[in-house]
Amino acid sequence: MAEDLLSEEELAALLNAAADGGAAAPAVAVDYDLTRPNKLGPEQIRALQAAHETLARELTDMLTTALQADVDCALVSIGQLRCDVFVASLSEGTVMQELVIDQAPYRALYAIDGQLAMGMLECLLGGDGQVDGGVRPLTDVEATLFDNISQPVLTSIRDVWSSLGIRFGEAGERQYDPSAIDLVPAAEMVLLVTFTVDSEGPLESGEITICVPFLAIEDSLAALAEQGALADLRQDQQQAERQHIDKVLNETDITLRVDLGTSILRVGEILSLREDDVLVLDQTVNQGLIVAIGDRVRALAQAGY
Repeated sequence: MAEDLLSEEELAALLNAAADGGAAAPAVAVDYDLTRPNKLGPEQIRALQAAHETLARELTDMLTTALQADVDCALVSIGQLRCDVFVASLSEGTVMQELVIDQAPYRALYAIDGQLAMGMLECLLGGDGQVDGGVRPLTDVEATLFDNISQPVLTSIRDVWSSLGIRFGEAGERQYDPSAIDLVPAAEMVLLVTFTVDSEGPLESGEITICVPFLAIEDSLAALAEQGALADLRQDQQQAERQHIDKVLNETDITLRVDLGTSILRVGEILSLREDDVLVLDQTVNQGLIVAIGDRVRALAQAGY
């Protein structure tokens, strides 16, 4: 980045110090974690944020209807982390499904906080969403019932990522043990999108997380960055064009004429016209007035009263 480069004065000081055999002037150190390189540019972040804020609104409406509860789903973060660090942060009982990524050997992950999943299940069974017992894997019957929520959420996630140029395929079996997750090599970076789900009622709150390996989406993210740069360029071009058009119009002299009507007069009548004389025109007040720019008729106007 430009702010990380040495200024001409700083560079000259370093060269002079080296030539003199002395120590260079102290410089400000900037921390950089080589194990977590920044893979997201501003254009990519903007595109991801806009898409997932739309998804958050969709999930709010969907969960409110399905659970018959006042639910609010909000996007809280879009970030990056090493895969092993992310997996280690998952708690036992988290409801997880790996997702096939089209034309990629790696998989994404769709995870719902275990406490939140149990609360949703309670609502579906007619309860208030309050979980008394601990988190545990869903039974086969509970998992089938939970699909009434999980599958529509997953469909919305697929639609959003498809709009970003990334297609998710089928979902794998549900898993509850984070140690069984195998997305990419442990040291590889993953993109994390996290939503919170809250309710004013007793429904348990929790998080929904989408984890996507960067190795599987690098080309699509590069395309997003290019689209963002093109959009900024088009906006700059439109502003420049607008300024040019305004300048040309401001410097252009042209005649605007409105024809109110006509009247036939003798030469003597014209010569005898005085101030406040009234002329009778051959056009009624309800007829349109001809508007001409230069010598060309452009519009019809209505006289005001």
